[in-house]
Amino acid sequence: MKFEFHDSTLSEIADEGGEVVFRFRPAYVCVEEDDALFGYEQDVDLRFFEARLLSRPTVIPVWTSDGHLRTIGGEVFDGLIPIPFSIQEEVSFSGFTAEGESYHVVAASCTVEPIGMRSFVEKIR
Repeated sequence: MKFEFHDSTLSEIADEGGEVVFRFRPAYVCVEEDDALFGYEQDVDLRFFEARLLSRPTVIPVWTSDGHLRTIGGEVFDGLIPIPFSIQEEVSFSGFTAEGESYHVVAASCTVEPIGMRSFVEKIR
């Protein structure tokens, strides 16, 4: 299962005392089963630890049109990231909204957490 950064709704960016949480309500999630690919909506939290929020959109909630998660070790997640998932090294998450505004956070580590149940949207292939 993978969280797709675009086609998701960024509903909140919360500062929780050293943690920054990007809440997507809903997120677009892709699930591959056998040779088929399905799209679902599911709430997802990206939680960043020991985080510094460098930029944020002025309009929230907003659709995201792009997103990239990069680790200090050179791993890049361009548009998609597995869920649930945990990265225990320095990360940078950045991208753009459908309104053309940017967001950017750097952190010591992060988790990608599905919240609740997913609901079917479409069969992709």
